[in-house]
Amino acid sequence: IDKQGHFDRTPNPSAITWTVDINQAMKDQTNPTVTETWPTGNTFKSVKVYELVMNLDGTIKEVGRELSPDEYTVDKNGNVTIKG
Repeated sequence: IDKQGHFDRTPNPSAITWTVDINQAMKDQTNPTVTETWPTGNTFKSVKVYELVMNLDGTIKEVGRELSPDEYTVDKNGNVTIKG
């Protein structure tokens, strides 16, 4: 897992956009789940899930298509489970 966060502004940000890349090794997984423990004062608002297109050496080539919400579940805390 690789995770990066970006503030909407500095100083005094009101939002953080997180990018979380999982399974860059392209291993078979069944219903992988990404869970988060939010720091005090942060709350989950929304999520978008995208496929990653990988190079043969395991580096990211590009961001692929956005997954349809029926391809994953997300709970009230922002924990995401990919179906399949």
